[in-house]
Amino acid sequence: MYPVGILKKEAEEDFYKAWNNSKKLIPLKGLNYEFPKRRGESHILYDYEEKFRQILLNMGFDELILKPFWEDVHVKMQYGPEAPAILDRVYYTASIPRPDIGISKDREKDIKKISKKATIKVLKNIFRDYKMGKIDPGDLMEELVVKLKINSSEAGKILSLFPEMEALKPVPSNNTLLSHFTTAWFPTLASMVKNKNLPVQLFTTGWRFRREQKEDATHLKAHYNSSIVIMNKELSLEDAENITRKVMSALGFPEVKIVYKEHNAVYYAPGTDFEVFAETSGGKMLEVADGGLYSPISLAKYGIPYSVFNLGPSLHRTVMIKEGYNDVRNFTYPYEYENIELTDKELAGMIHYDSEPSTEEARMLAEILEKKAIENRGKKGPVSVKVFDDEFMNKKVVVEFFEPDKDETLLGSAALNKVIVYNGNVYGLPDKGLNEEAVLIRKKGVKTNITFLKGIINSFVKQLENTIINNGKELELRDRMVKRASELNINIKRAAKYYITSKKAVISLKGPVFIGIKGIIKD
Repeated sequence: MYPVGILKKEAEEDFYKAWNNSKKLIPLKGLNYEFPKRRGESHILYDYEEKFRQILLNMGFDELILKPFWEDVHVKMQYGPEAPAILDRVYYTASIPRPDIGISKDREKDIKKISKKATIKVLKNIFRDYKMGKIDPGDLMEELVVKLKINSSEAGKILSLFPEMEALKPVPSNNTLLSHFTTAWFPTLASMVKNKNLPVQLFTTGWRFRREQKEDATHLKAHYNSSIVIMNKELSLEDAENITRKVMSALGFPEVKIVYKEHNAVYYAPGTDFEVFAETSGGKMLEVADGGLYSPISLAKYGIPYSVFNLGPSLHRTVMIKEGYNDVRNFTYPYEYENIELTDKELAGMIHYDSEPSTEEARMLAEILEKKAIENRGKKGPVSVKVFDDEFMNKKVVVEFFEPDKDETLLGSAALNKVIVYNGNVYGLPDKGLNEEAVLIRKKGVKTNITFLKGIINSFVKQLENTIINNGKELELRDRMVKRASELNINIKRAAKYYITSKKAVISLKGPVFIGIKGIIKD
């Protein structure tokens, strides 16, 4: 370990001397590190970005990377008289000017005290080339070391003789950091008008930067987002809503509410600017996207004669809803923000079936199969029981439960286990029996309506739906000794998993379920 306190003190007294001496702390020999035998953990935001990318690519959208720097003239062209209010939210770029550095007689003497090797004429040439941009700022120290034939410590001390290098103040430019993807979409689409066939479908993902007054649970000054545009000869408001519902459904939000804004952003056509809301696990409605049809006026300024629809699905808000987070900071910057405390009731609300039947007909089939499974529980293998022989999704469908192994019973002892949360732990337990600890958990824990059997049957029925849609003829699912929630079609949201892990609590959803389900689809 490094002597941090001593190093800081020595650096304050003589930085370059301390820096040179610090070399002694670095061993030249010895293999002290091995890569861990595990797969690294990806960032959840980029996990969802990749999901978005694949979904949009499969829907026919072409991917672009948009430039992050744009002159403020584009904001003025797009927002018209509202531009000043928008520009108040953007970050302007600035750069430090390169100074004229004069070398007085007194400075010449000070330079010679540092190094007698340093040639004043050569130093003047270096400063002149630096001012003219011939020397990159990152190369200035190296130029001093090489051309003056001095060491890094001497070069640093020479630069410290010129306080005008440190006294420089940034000079702002007309370039802004991207605050709205719209800023980039207009000029990007304008460049495609003459050489792209309609319709044009594009999407991008990336960082946006906004000068928010403060950061809170749903707002960050820098946030990662997605945006799509569709350019066509003509697009109606009905098209806009239809596209929105299809895209949001593909992204995991089959039920959304579209609300038109009272104040319409002027880069959108009047009456077309809307927000998209989805329901959280807590029953609240949260904005997950905004969109609209670009204003013909703003498009005309870029020479674009076609209709353009824009939609911005929020990656951060999607993660919040899908993974059960209440604060974007907790998953965006987990190393900075402490984990929130979750009650057992809140944890229980973050556990659900991973896949479920999508229609009322399918849900009724799942109920029938669950009831039949319980009725036939305990039958000794090898056994096969027909439990459904009827029409489903306009097809003749036969469903059988089976257990091929001799003396094994249909439905193992854990098949009817229910999910219970107690003291931050997640358990799968039967309604009665087991030890005193299980009795305590059942008595004091928060019970969910989730069972091992229902999870497996939901998965089967959902797969059966997909098999029929894809013109399949047969489906078989078999579970025996399960060891993890995913084998039971049970999903625990990532925020809950992170919390449970951080508290050193356990997720114990395992045991013998012993069930086989077979589906046969007939014409």
